Formats: sequence, C-alpha cells, structure tokens
Amino acid sequence: MTRYLASALAVCLLAVFAHLAHFEAARGGQAANDFAGELYVPDGEGLRHLVPGNRTALADLYWLKLIQYLAVANEPQPAVLPLLCLITNLDPEYGYAYVVGGLVLAAKGRLDQSDEILSKGLKNAPTRWEIPFHLAFNAWYERQDHAAGAAWLRLAVDVPGRPEYLPSLVARLLATAGDVDAAIDFSKAMASQAPNDATRKQYHHKVGQLILERDLQCLERAIASFQEEEGRLPEGLKELPVEALTGLSQPLAVFEYDPTTGQVSTSLQEKRFKVKHVDDVQIRATPR
Repeated sequence: MTRYLASALAVCLLAVFAHLAHFEAARGGQAANDFAGELYVPDGEGLRHLVPGNRTALADLYWLKLIQYLAVANEPQPAVLPLLCLITNLDPEYGYAYVVGGLVLAAKGRLDQSDEILSKGLKNAPTRWEIPFHLAFNAWYERQDHAAGAAWLRLAVDVPGRPEYLPSLVARLLATAGDVDAAIDFSKAMASQAPNDATRKQYHHKVGQLILERDLQCLERAIASFQEEEGRLPEGLKELPVEALTGLSQPLAVFEYDPTTGQVSTSLQEKRFKVKHVDDVQIRATPR
C-alpha cells in the first residue's frame, strides 16, 4: 500500500514540476516574441485530477501567466478567457480572478465573455459583491438594459460588505427602466430592514422621491399621447385628459410645465432618476 502511495505522490510531483517547467518556458520564450502564434491552454478539469493537492498553487502560476500575457501579447489576445477558465477550474473560489477577468474582458468589448466568467464566479464565489455588480454594469451601462442591471444589483445588495449606495442605485435603475412601482416596493423593503432610524428615514425619503418620479413619468406619457393625437403639445397640464391626472400623488400646481418643449418637472424632487454615466454611481467597483 505504501508503495502505491509513493508512486501516486511521485506522479503528482512530476506533474507539478512539468507544469512549472511549462510556465517558465512560456514566460521566457513567448515573452520574447510577444506570444507569437496560438497560446496553448490546457484543460483545467484534467489538471485538477493530476494535481489534487496543488490546485491552488497551479492556479496562481497560471494567474501570473495571464498577467504576463495581458502585458506582452498583442491584441486581440484570444487566450484571456481560456486562461481565466483554466484558473477558475483549478481554484473555483478564486474570486479575484472572476472580478479582474470580468473587468478586462468588458474593457476589450467582449461583453458576452465578461458575462460568462462573471456568471461562473456568481456560483463559485458568492461572497464577492463585485461580481453581480459588474454583471449589472455590463447590462446597464454597456447594453443600456436598466431592468437587467437592477436585477443583478439586487443580488449584490444581499452580499455582506457591499457599498452603502447600492440599494439607492437599484431604485434609480428600476425607475429609469420605467418600473417605478418596483423601485418603490424595493425601497420600502429596504426601509423595513434598516438597522437604525437614520437609515430608515433615508429610505422613506427615497420612497417619496420615487412617488414624485412616478407622477412625472405619468405626465410625460400623457403629454406624449396628447401630442401624438392632436399633433401639438398641450398649452398646459390642465388640457390633458382627466383620467391621465387622477393617479397623481400631488396637485397639478406643484408641477412645472414648459409648453414649448413639453418638459415637466417639480421643485419637490431633488433629482430625476436617470442613470446615464459611470459618474452617477461614483465609480465602477475596483477589485481589492
């Protein structure tokens, strides 16, 4: 029995040294010629069985290789996703690889590949709030799909350690997507879970602002419908159909209307719930 164990250990050690040699050769040879040709990336699942006790170490080695590949290889760098899959097959809980990989692929415009590695991370590294955040960013900012962005952000909100601004951003994305009622319900739910009175008060204030946003969107739809039917903008809000005004939370007097542009606003609302630029969420999350 001891002989068989020794043989198995020897095989594992040979595999580790072989891959160390493979890594060093790649680092020395391919760096000199800018990774010319197609980079060979072995199958991660196969390596997992060859080196059962050294998977994380080997994942670290291929992570270093990926960093070098990004720094030296010429575009389009097709091996980025295969290397990320290899690394995360060897070490499925390698949260940093999912986050950085998602960022790198998105920056290269490969959103589908970014979503692929981030979705894998969502299953294997559920304690990293950055993973659903970047999926949300890809959906909302890159694809202009605010509803999908809000859905991903809801997952990030439930992860301990996430930034305080995320729940507010979820509400804004839902409102921007036109689902203000969902944004209101979400903010009410967050208020009910608030850890203290100050936070609860902030969420209740957010609910009030969202209700005003619902009023404004209702008026905007009524104005657009009026213009389509009459071929002109209404001269005032009172010219709109009564049924379009019955659901408002505030009297018409609190709304300001410009008949030359059709724009409507209210001084009671601090800011419209629009998310168009990355600056609106402070900064895209960076891995730490």
